[in-house]
Amino acid sequence: MNRYTAFVIVFWLAGFVGVAPAHAQRSDMYQAVGRVAIVGKAALAKGYQFLDIGTLFGTLLRNGQRVDETFQLQAGKRYAFIAGGDDDARDVDLYLYDSGGRLVGKDTDRTASAVVAFQPRVSGRYRVVLTLPSSRTNESFCALSVLTTDRQHGFELRTESLLDTLKSLETSFQVVERVMEERGDDVDLRFHSGTNTWLLMGAILHHKTAVGSDPKYFAPASYLGICVGEASCSDVNLYVRTPTGRTLVRGTDTGKCSFAAFAGGSQDLLSLSMENAYSRRPSLVLSAVLRVIPQ
Repeated sequence: MNRYTAFVIVFWLAGFVGVAPAHAQRSDMYQAVGRVAIVGKAALAKGYQFLDIGTLFGTLLRNGQRVDETFQLQAGKRYAFIAGGDDDARDVDLYLYDSGGRLVGKDTDRTASAVVAFQPRVSGRYRVVLTLPSSRTNESFCALSVLTTDRQHGFELRTESLLDTLKSLETSFQVVERVMEERGDDVDLRFHSGTNTWLLMGAILHHKTAVGSDPKYFAPASYLGICVGEASCSDVNLYVRTPTGRTLVRGTDTGKCSFAAFAGGSQDLLSLSMENAYSRRPSLVLSAVLRVIPQ
C-alpha cells in the first residue's frame, strides 16, 4: 500500500464521499478503520495478508473500557495485531496472552494506535485485549485488524473492496432508518458503548462458510444486526447464536444484505455469526450491530 493509497483511505473514510454518515459516531468508525489501514500499510508491504477471521473488528469504548477476542494461531507463522482509535482517541493499547493466560506481547505507548507483532512457538488459541485508556471525549470508536504470513488463512484484500463494502454497510444503515421513518417508527440507530462487545466485524470467507465472534453479553436493549458482502459475494446470512451453537435469530435473507433483530439483557452470552452463502471466490463479509433507540 503506497502513500497515495493510504491518503485516499483516510480521506474517503473520514469524509465518506457520496454517502454522508447520518451520525457523527459513524464518522468515528471510518476514522478508526482509516488509522488501522495507515498503520498496517508497512506490514502489508512486507508480505503480510489479512487473517481470514480477523480482517476487521470495531467497537465504541469509554475511557478505561476494554474488549477482547481469541484467535487460533499457528506455530512459526508471523502475526501483526493492529489497533487504532478515532480522531478523539489519545491512547489505544493492545495486550496479547497465550492459552495459559501469560502475557506474550503488548503495546502501551501513549498514542492513538497500537501494534503487537508476534510469532508463536506453539500453536493454540491466543487472546488479544484492546483497551482505551484515554479519549478527549471520554468515548472513542476503536478498530482492530489481524495480519499474518500464514498463506492458508491469509488473503489479500483490495482497498476498493473494503471501501465499497463499508459503503454498502453505511447505505444499509440509512435504508433501515428511512424505512422505519416511513412506517412511523421514530427510532435512532446508534452504536452503543457496551462492556466487552464488538459492534463491527469483518471476515474473508469461502463460499458456504461462516464465522462468529467469541460469545458476548449485550446490555438490556433492542438491537439490529446488519450484514453485507462485497461485490463478489451475492448472498450473505446473519445469525444470533448461543455459545452452544443454537440459533436464536436468523437474519432476514435479502441477498447481499441481511438483518437480524434481537434483544439483549438475558443471562445468556450471544454470538453473531456471518455466513458467505454464495460467492465466486473468498469474499469480504461485514456486519455491524446498532442499538435501536426510540425517540
